[in-house]
Amino acid sequence: MKQLPLCGLKLIVAALAAVTLLSACNVQPANNIETPLPPPIFPPVWEARHSSEIVLAVYRNADDTLIEAARYFADQLEARTNGGLAARVELTVSPDTALLTGLSQMALLSNRQHLEFCQPLAATATPFLYHGVQNFLMRANARATMSILEFSLRENHGLVPLAAFFQGAEHLLIDFPPGGYYHFLGVSILASPYQVANEFFTRLTGQEGQVSYYDTGSQRLESFWLGLANAAQVSAGDLTNTYYSFIDPAYLIVSYHDLTPAWLIANAEFIDNLPPRWQAEITQLQAEMSSRINSANQHSEEEILRELEDWVNLSIVHEFSHIRNRVLNTLPELEHGASAQQRLARDLIEIMRRTA
Repeated sequence: MKQLPLCGLKLIVAALAAVTLLSACNVQPANNIETPLPPPIFPPVWEARHSSEIVLAVYRNADDTLIEAARYFADQLEARTNGGLAARVELTVSPDTALLTGLSQMALLSNRQHLEFCQPLAATATPFLYHGVQNFLMRANARATMSILEFSLRENHGLVPLAAFFQGAEHLLIDFPPGGYYHFLGVSILASPYQVANEFFTRLTGQEGQVSYYDTGSQRLESFWLGLANAAQVSAGDLTNTYYSFIDPAYLIVSYHDLTPAWLIANAEFIDNLPPRWQAEITQLQAEMSSRINSANQHSEEEILRELEDWVNLSIVHEFSHIRNRVLNTLPELEHGASAQQRLARDLIEIMRRTA
């Protein structure tokens, strides 16, 4: 066979290469090429850890309504976070101390004595500040109120306020007809021993009056029955627990002059570091908690007042605003060396007083 010249062989190879290249250009891309899968989505690092135990501290002598609502809050928080927050309620004598020392991440403060660590927080329990339950709920949970409280709590204690609840109120039971401010001048009143109340009751009775302080409502009632005072600061519940048929006419002034809120407080770092979805769950749960506590306590108090209306020689008086306004409009000036917390507390009282 006759061999091709080398130059001819090169031409044939080049021609074949050109045909192959043209064929490749005319081939359409395959339609069944798989799209690369996106990278897997992992939960935030905080949520991916093992479940964390959250302690909600509650005063051990708190009302059953508060304790039951706190346990509902804890159970629901664990369920709605799929066990990510294993919450439990801890009954203690000092929920404020448990919160401040890191033994709990949240606390339900149900006693004014537990509010004294923060002057603005204690100011929300100032006597003669409210004139009804709805008025209290509106002002205690208002944005302006919360801003002052959060500023003070974050700055001084690393805490944040979440919600204020109605837990009942103490009223004034008196043995003379109410008719004006002058009736309280020179009288003797049996009151609760809270420090913040001393000045208000002293001004209410005047220089000739006397204010005696007792730890429990039953002590104040017993002393009132013995005729040791003209008036006693008591709750409607305490009054019904010791049935008494009045010989002389008496009056229960439903004043809300001493309406002490219960506060749900949380560690600021704990709240700030929660995933947004869990923060939203806490917000929703505190709203449900508020509904449970406020509705139960308000309904209970209304039922007791209706029962008291049937008592012999006992009249229910639902107006006490003239006393409240007189006291609020004559608040003493702050001393020159008042602390920053005292000034914040006074600012808070002024805001709430102007919305009365």
